[in-house]
Amino acid sequence: MDFDDGKFSNLASPPQHIYKNLTNLSQQHDVHLQATSQYGCYDDTTVTIEVYPYIYAKFTLDRPAICSDELFTIDRSSSAGAINHYYWDYEDDGTTDEDKTDCSV
Repeated sequence: MDFDDGKFSNLASPPQHIYKNLTNLSQQHDVHLQATSQYGCYDDTTVTIEVYPYIYAKFTLDRPAICSDELFTIDRSSSAGAINHYYWDYEDDGTTDEDKTDCSV
């Protein structure tokens, strides 16, 4: 298997492969698989995958301490890489509390 990023695997079940994209743009990679059976039969396929930019998330609140019912503002101006879709988990419980599609938070 050719992962199209300089990495290869000859294993029957290749391990998980992680792509790195530290740019501000999406990158495409053509993953190529070649297989040969024990009887010499051969086939191959190529799948193009898209690797999204790395997201550097840095958020600040407009006030260091608030009560639970008070409104606050999140400033994400120091963040980079996120295109236009955010999922918020305010309670840190692994559940998405809000789906925000506006770039300006």
